[in-house]
Amino acid sequence: MENTNKPLARLGEKVKQNWKRILIVFTFILVCLSAVIAVICPQYQIGFQYWKDNTNELGITQIENFDALILRNYVSKLQGEGYEIASGDLDNSISSHWGIFKKEIINQDELKEKLINNINIDIYIYKLIIPNDEMIYYFKNENECKDFVNKVKAYNSKLEVEVQKTIGKIEDISSGDILTTKLNKLEEIKQAELAKQKAAAAKKRTVTVSRSNYKRSNYNIIASYVYISSYYGMRKGKMHTGVDLAASQGTCVYAWKAGKVKQASWNSQGYGKFIIIEHDDGTTSRYAHLSGYEVSKDDIVTQGQLIGYVGSTGNSTGPHLHFEILVNGNFVNPLNYL
Repeated sequence: MENTNKPLARLGEKVKQNWKRILIVFTFILVCLSAVIAVICPQYQIGFQYWKDNTNELGITQIENFDALILRNYVSKLQGEGYEIASGDLDNSISSHWGIFKKEIINQDELKEKLINNINIDIYIYKLIIPNDEMIYYFKNENECKDFVNKVKAYNSKLEVEVQKTIGKIEDISSGDILTTKLNKLEEIKQAELAKQKAAAAKKRTVTVSRSNYKRSNYNIIASYVYISSYYGMRKGKMHTGVDLAASQGTCVYAWKAGKVKQASWNSQGYGKFIIIEHDDGTTSRYAHLSGYEVSKDDIVTQGQLIGYVGSTGNSTGPHLHFEILVNGNFVNPLNYL
């Protein structure tokens, strides 16, 4: 019985040894085959081809340099959009997380997005502080900040604002909705103030007509005036083509005669806010340095109709109405026609 078991034991030992050899050979062949495939077909490695395509162009051979490539491309994109870069870095080293990225990312777009999301960019931003405004506004460059300041000052030219250049993030920049809301609020304030001025002017007109009927009847182009500050004729070596009636800011101005409004807008030649009315008899009347309008271009007006308000816009040293009359295209002394 003992002799029979020994041959069987030796046979079993040989079988085990053969299987071990076969397994070792098979494993060796599998490893070699995988290495060959990796060299010949790298595109089958997830994420590798994207890294290879972008790095080979610049001769980058080490995977650790890939983060610099992504950062450089991203910074160039931001600069093209008008951002001023202060500094750029990575929240975490991209190369140290490469293995994780390869497991998570299934295509090139996702890989690029994943890498860019790890980039931390500091930019120079312009901080705008407006008095009595709880909101602080941020802009990506100086030009955009100046453009908004000009829009704000269009509502209040005397407004003093503070602009500071500082370092921040892209997400700090004020959105278009925030800026629009601010401008809309300023517009509401302006309209409320104009309505208040109109109401005061209307009230003043009623009082002026009853107390100053002589001035109203003789100079029916204006509700009232204080004095004639400049007459028609030569003034300081130049021809003064109209008559200046000094009056309070907001005093009502009326149409000299019935006619059609040819202009009711800003005049760049020094007249400021300017109205021109053409009359059917070949005459033209012109009203300058106004603070506001009650008519628009192409409106048909009647004699004595309210058309605007006394102001000091354009080349003016104080509130007054500069009034001109032209007969067949030639300036005449307005006092001879009032």
